[in-house]
Amino acid sequence: MTASDARTRIAALVLGVILGSEVASSSRIEAVTPAAGDETLDSAIRRNVATILNERRGIRVLDPEADVRWLTAPEGEMGALGTTTHHVFAVLGTVGRESCNRDLYRLEARVTPYGVVFDDGWIVNLSHTADADEGNLVARGLSVATTVSWGGRVLAVEVRDLAGENRERTGAATWGLLRGIGESITNLEQTGSVRGLELQRFTVEADSPPERVHLTFGPAGRLHVDQSGAEGPTSLAVIDLDTDTSVGPLALAYAPPEEKMQYDFLNWLADRGRGFADQGLTPEWTGAGVELMKEVYFKAEEVKAKVEEVVSAPEPSEAPAEAVEVVERAVEKARLESETSGRPWPPPPIEPMIGERQKGEGLWEVIPDTQVTWTPGAPPPFYKTFVRPDAEFPSKKVWISVWDSEHISLKMRAGTTNPVPTTGNRGDGRIPRDPDTLRRVVGGFNGGFQTAHVWYGMMVDRKVLLPPREYGATAGSWEDGRTAFATWPEGAPIPEGLTHYRQNLPPLLEDGKFNPYGRNTWGWHKNVAGAVEGKTIRSALCYSKLNHVMYFYAEFCDEHTLTNTLLAAGCTFAIHLDMNRGHTGFEMYRVLGDGESGAAGASMTVEGVRFEGHNLHPTNQHMKAPTRYLGVDYRDFFYLERRPTLTEVALGDGLVWSGDSLPANADFPPRFARAATPSGEAEYWAVDPRAVAFKDASSGDSANFAGLALAFELPPPSGAAASSSVRLGMAPPPPPPRVTPVAAAAAAPESGIVTFDGTPLTGDEGRITGLVAASDRRGFVILARLEGADAAAVRAAFTARGAENPVYRAASARPGLRLYQTRGAKLVEAELGGTEGTVVDRPSLGAALTLHAIERPPGIVRLFPDMKPKPKTNRR
Repeated sequence: MTASDARTRIAALVLGVILGSEVASSSRIEAVTPAAGDETLDSAIRRNVATILNERRGIRVLDPEADVRWLTAPEGEMGALGTTTHHVFAVLGTVGRESCNRDLYRLEARVTPYGVVFDDGWIVNLSHTADADEGNLVARGLSVATTVSWGGRVLAVEVRDLAGENRERTGAATWGLLRGIGESITNLEQTGSVRGLELQRFTVEADSPPERVHLTFGPAGRLHVDQSGAEGPTSLAVIDLDTDTSVGPLALAYAPPEEKMQYDFLNWLADRGRGFADQGLTPEWTGAGVELMKEVYFKAEEVKAKVEEVVSAPEPSEAPAEAVEVVERAVEKARLESETSGRPWPPPPIEPMIGERQKGEGLWEVIPDTQVTWTPGAPPPFYKTFVRPDAEFPSKKVWISVWDSEHISLKMRAGTTNPVPTTGNRGDGRIPRDPDTLRRVVGGFNGGFQTAHVWYGMMVDRKVLLPPREYGATAGSWEDGRTAFATWPEGAPIPEGLTHYRQNLPPLLEDGKFNPYGRNTWGWHKNVAGAVEGKTIRSALCYSKLNHVMYFYAEFCDEHTLTNTLLAAGCTFAIHLDMNRGHTGFEMYRVLGDGESGAAGASMTVEGVRFEGHNLHPTNQHMKAPTRYLGVDYRDFFYLERRPTLTEVALGDGLVWSGDSLPANADFPPRFARAATPSGEAEYWAVDPRAVAFKDASSGDSANFAGLALAFELPPPSGAAASSSVRLGMAPPPPPPRVTPVAAAAAAPESGIVTFDGTPLTGDEGRITGLVAASDRRGFVILARLEGADAAAVRAAFTARGAENPVYRAASARPGLRLYQTRGAKLVEAELGGTEGTVVDRPSLGAALTLHAIERPPGIVRLFPDMKPKPKTNRR
């Protein structure tokens, strides 16, 4: 598109806005009346503003005295005004007779000296929180402050400066002329002013947020947050708006301002057309006109694709074919792995869908460690392939990426503007910026549709942005790092173990069936200019019968062709994600080492961590690829991170973890890891409680030695009562129907929970002998056997591991340690590093902490497995 074309289209949109401003022309509403009786002019004006909102938009103002605020108040006595004057108001109002949840609106109107208000039509919703309540409206000049409450608790305090945004902070200051004009139009649609607004958000960081507070603007740019009590108001916090800080007993966390992103032009134009119509600033035909333009565009894309097939696509006979022996080796490898482990990695090859198999088609190619970060000692985390699903367009491919859900966690983030939250919790568009998380990030891909199209649920870090919607296809993250999938039942609560979720339409595929809930549209293509097939770029997320998670990027297809590809790849449950160019794409990330510069245009530094990004496929055209999701995004997205392993986090002082020559460590990731000081006075063990059950043999359960791997002697408790304890192991997953694994045969075992009592290890004990236990921040258990070790060094080692509260039990001699390996039906006791060991039938362990290797839980959790399809026409 040329610059001239862009200017023409922007001018056309501006012209549409101007034509649509007939809606915004000054007009008189019959119910707007002058001040009467003892009513003050100020009260009359507030009442009339409330009347305008109700008459024009069906917005109820519950208390005009409290919920209507002047932002540009007149000077002097109101009765002395000689002419009508233009003013801006901030108003809290709710839509619908049943709801009491208020949103914050901006209204422009003209006021007469008698309290009559003429409607100018610029009514703009600034908050869009249908499930939350904006309250405690206060204003000073063009600054407006409100509280945001959900579930009867105050979640945040928000301050909006309607004087305009700081473009240096939002990143828009460096944009060119056309981008700047476009941003001004966006601001006009979203805030009612081309200058936009500055938002300062302070989130309440408390386990039990207050139910009610009061806001007051104080001197010197301060906002006071108080709570009423029997003895008068109590100060909870004082916010310094100049420094974005707060002091007081109520902890408030400042959310950084939105960093705006340059939109793809077509998507920007479509969003603005719909946005102006939704805000009531232009006629409804504005949005419909944009949809018409998009439909014509999609039809043009289809015509273009057909021409490309005729002109530039190679003849099938000219495309290189895959060698038969290569396919046979891949099939045989998958068969052998299925027989031994039940889960081949990579998955079996995908059969061709059309014609002869091209070179690499359907065969899984490893994504090398030069493109994505691998975990040391782990198998490859990612593979990719492609298939050609449509005989009419044989050159168009579906690109597929698969990752090992046992080692890779799926997480998600909400964008700065989408999805539009209804609860008051907001997205920041950022992967968490702590270095530990960043160094484990290995990929990112697009989320679902905008809330302008469809409202489905989302939760991030247990903070609900949009409540789950019934029948919504759901992808989520379980608290132990496993990936969760579900179709959400009507009225079902959020399972306690779920930390993230994102919904997008009912399932595209469930239990191997296409569209089980009877949806009619998958992207809202209409019969305009012949664009009825809905062929465009599409994406999807699925899990397979073999518990693999896959992402699909289709270059050009409709929902039926996409589903056929999912089925060919072995998917059993799938979610349709976003679609169209600019919105869809998959990126892989590699953390750069010291001295590496990274590829030009593909490297990025985030909080000191340097990345190199790579696209999954050569046709990826989404914005800011291949490092889009490392920055700040206005749309929601998924990201992938390596699940932590025992050996990744150091203890400090040169102590290195090793998992070699240890029992039950044949598969990855290791269940156990060991590190020891050169002198041998301190020996550390790291244990993964997801793959190990803890038992106290002194409790009488000494007869069960199934899977026994390690046993520590338990020093007897000291004469003094224990002053601290640590729980070893992980709580079992909730019982059905809230959560069950994908396959009953792969049921998640219940890890043992043992309480280890002792005294806190402060580091001041001097030289100590005994056993120390703690859990680190990743959920692993750390044990230390000590003999005359320096307590300060031991405490420092636990702190370096992220285990802040180690518990110490003293002993007269170093606690014993026994290692066991199961060989056939025999239990072998061996020294560390030993070979044969001694066969024992039923060892008498006495007072011991025993660690048993157990089957790992599957990497995928299927929530609500009893959910059955309930078709509904055109479910949105």
